[in-house]
Amino acid sequence: MHRLLHNLLENIASPLFILYQSFSFSILALSVVLGVYDELKGFTKDIHFIVIHIEVFVSTVILFEYFGRLYLSKNRLYYLLHPLSLLDLIAIVPYFQPFRLLRYIAYCKVFQNNLPLQVYFLNPQRYIQKRIL
Repeated sequence: MHRLLHNLLENIASPLFILYQSFSFSILALSVVLGVYDELKGFTKDIHFIVIHIEVFVSTVILFEYFGRLYLSKNRLYYLLHPLSLLDLIAIVPYFQPFRLLRYIAYCKVFQNNLPLQVYFLNPQRYIQKRIL
């Protein structure tokens, strides 16, 4: 369990990490876009019901990441008080879209400084061949 969580959430060399981060980043972006659209134009009742379910799903994913990283951390008190962890904790609540936007920006910052992710997204085939060889 510990190894799987580490590969999924922390190990940047793991293909699981890249897949999960791509998934997480995508649904977070979708959540932000839907939230902004809902604030500006609003959805009909039929669609709003679906959007609420998407928001709850995104909150569940953020909650999973939060508790997964808490479980993996060596210094749990430091993790709990770290600004990005506090941002994640607030972003769990679907009604705090501005915090999800900040979380999205933080993801972009991590992506900018993460060479394996850049190589993967710019040329995934080359990254996979490099990892296999």
